[in-house]
Amino acid sequence: MLDIQLPNQDLLERTNLQEAMRNEPVLGSAVRSVAERLNGGLSPATEAYLSEVIDIYTEASRVEREIAASPMEFNPKGLYTSESLGNLDSLRKHTSEASIIWVLKPGITVDRIQAGYVKVAGEDGKRLLNWLSAASSLNLGGQHPDIETADAWAGIRFGSNNCSAYHPMGIEDEAKSQLAEVTPGNHQKIIVWESSGGGVNTVAQEAALLHQHTLGRTSRRLIVRFEKAYHGNNGLAGMATDFGIDRKYDVIFNGNVPNVRLPFPDTPHATAEFLSRYEALVRQDQVAGILLEAIQGDGGMRIMSQEAAKFITTVNEQQDILSIWDEVQSGMGRSGKFLAVEWFGPEVANSPNAAFTLAKALANGYPISAAVLPKNYDQFPPAGALSTMMGNASGLLRMMTTIQIVYQPDFLEAVRLKGEMAKDMLNMASSPDSHLRGGRGYGLMLGAEFTNPDGSSAVTEAICYLGGCGVLAGGVENHGLRLHPRLTVEPEVVRRVVEKVIECGELMDENVVPAYVKSMVNAGKSGLDK
Repeated sequence: MLDIQLPNQDLLERTNLQEAMRNEPVLGSAVRSVAERLNGGLSPATEAYLSEVIDIYTEASRVEREIAASPMEFNPKGLYTSESLGNLDSLRKHTSEASIIWVLKPGITVDRIQAGYVKVAGEDGKRLLNWLSAASSLNLGGQHPDIETADAWAGIRFGSNNCSAYHPMGIEDEAKSQLAEVTPGNHQKIIVWESSGGGVNTVAQEAALLHQHTLGRTSRRLIVRFEKAYHGNNGLAGMATDFGIDRKYDVIFNGNVPNVRLPFPDTPHATAEFLSRYEALVRQDQVAGILLEAIQGDGGMRIMSQEAAKFITTVNEQQDILSIWDEVQSGMGRSGKFLAVEWFGPEVANSPNAAFTLAKALANGYPISAAVLPKNYDQFPPAGALSTMMGNASGLLRMMTTIQIVYQPDFLEAVRLKGEMAKDMLNMASSPDSHLRGGRGYGLMLGAEFTNPDGSSAVTEAICYLGGCGVLAGGVENHGLRLHPRLTVEPEVVRRVVEKVIECGELMDENVVPAYVKSMVNAGKSGLDK
């Protein structure tokens, strides 16, 4: 363990993190509350199932603590190879860095995901702390008992053939009412279900374009997007995504796709350029909507400036333009607020021109998503916003139970404070001359900047080193190492993992990163350049 003077004990005492965690919902209470409201309570058989999965989850949490308390010495055991890094060429050829999300040796699979760790299949059964959380999908960790019980209860109560588009269910009205209540703004809202983040990001853009067309504003055909944004892979969401994914539509539509991508306004210079260019587009009466991330996930945990967020809100309210806040990665408590847009204050989050898209962690990794739109943007033709699997019972009950857990002041405060502790540690251990340049993000939507002396990204090295130490992390752009544990992670586990991140930076500074990591990275970069 590193001998670093850290602020975490004083932080715990000063901010009452332990008290906030003690006030978090007791395992089983959330699903019981939802069942009581909808069904009069859980059946004896479902209660027995809940008791069993609580035991499984409790034991998995103990194992997670055990992993974190171990020496966590570097030992990759063939988790990745030069071939698996080299094979990234097709995925990474459009991006500017040679960092990777995560690479396992061909043939290696995950056996299970429990609480805050993953177990690799095979005789070794290597266990890795899960600090990727399926790109922030598993905010409550794997096999959370309330969520698993909600799923089982849905099957018992409603069966598998329960698609609300064809078989309307009363619980859908309850679910819509709950989601409308917890998302910002007191205006009337409509909710459209889908099965992916890309699906609802497409729906929200359609709503913006249809709204302008219905009002006769035919010149407004542009959805403004940002550099290094990720919103999905297909449809209008794919067109809005950077990283080269949008280029396939230039081929499909022969270049006839309105596409303006502006700099992400996270610095004073980028903010000034964005404000100038966005204002010009609005004055030209071209803009129907703008697709936003309060915190860019794949873009490196970069935070939009307050100035930009407030400017967008003011202009869009004046001009009746839709602000589409993509909360697929940053929502559901990940940032320490229920939605990350709430960090900009009520004047932004409560705007009557604000829409929100949620997926991933909406039902803790289950494929259901939602677009929350202002009521006056409902210009869809009959059946124009329907899909077969929308609003299914399993997804709705998992979502309602997840919200019951996450939408609590103490829960969100604990997330915020654990993230604050981690960022304090990262910032104390960093300097402009070191490889580790500090922490990013809010709450547990954490990032750590890794940069080489020549200015290139050092994230690949960090991912490979942490993987060998038993931490599953990731990162795509802007030198940002993604550190996204489950929101219920214990502070001691946070401290231990951040120590390993700091250790990685120190080894880079001393030029003693394990030779294995160097050989893997060099082979991978060579493969990327082919």
